[in-house]
Amino acid sequence: SLMSGFTDSVELGEIGEIKKNTAVVMRVKTGTPVSYPSLRWRGIALTNFDGRRWFSSDKSRTAIYPAGNGWIYFPPEKTVGNQNAQELRFTVLLQPLASDALFAPANLTALRGNFLAEGTSYNAFQRRGYLSRDSTNSVYNPFHNFAQIVYLGNSRLPIVDPASARAASTDYPAEILKTYLQMPVLDSRIPALARKITASANNSYDKSVALEVYLRRNFRYTLNLVGTPGRDPLAHFLFETRAGHCEYFASAMTVMLRTLGIPSREVNGFLPGEYNDLGGDY
Repeated sequence: SLMSGFTDSVELGEIGEIKKNTAVVMRVKTGTPVSYPSLRWRGIALTNFDGRRWFSSDKSRTAIYPAGNGWIYFPPEKTVGNQNAQELRFTVLLQPLASDALFAPANLTALRGNFLAEGTSYNAFQRRGYLSRDSTNSVYNPFHNFAQIVYLGNSRLPIVDPASARAASTDYPAEILKTYLQMPVLDSRIPALARKITASANNSYDKSVALEVYLRRNFRYTLNLVGTPGRDPLAHFLFETRAGHCEYFASAMTVMLRTLGIPSREVNGFLPGEYNDLGGDY
């Protein structure tokens, strides 16, 4: 049996039943429900795929230290729609996890918290300590989440702007191409399928939407993994079982995008969760 939850790497091809873990690992206080359709608690981005497993080959991280007021600031990302972003302030109560990742909606601009786990009240924030960030803008607590921690955060939730996305440049920097187009040897049917699905689209945004719609309409979500995927679990998912859990859907879309020359990556984290009217949190 496997257990649902957050992991620092994703491996396809394991057979068995995935049991839902109902333990509360995180509470996010926002005061009122967030009116944002694609709210996610982003964890880490994974860049490399070997045919079975997603991982990040670049282990380098940059230390980011707090300012005099205790806040740790992150430079804003230059993304489509970021100039019209919706501001969100939140407080996270995070239980111990087998990961040093921190969770926040994209795009994160600032954090402040008791990352040394020296106190857990909402007002007992420490000014000491630092955080680290990798090349994918994933944020980590070097002191690890061995104990319950609390942190405040600010994020700018970008406004989805299809018109701007359709017109966005495809002149990607060399480092982006190197990192986000990496692929192992694939079953030849996978790139052929990607080209067929996106044949009527003439830009990266519409190709992405076409792939998402295709996966939603033609595949079934299941936590019960049956059959023998063999050496190529992704091809097994796409052309035989046509059913799988979230990691198969995400892997299929990411890999097919890469076959089309569209830089992409797999991101791990949590769905919004249930909003608690009494506590004002998720």
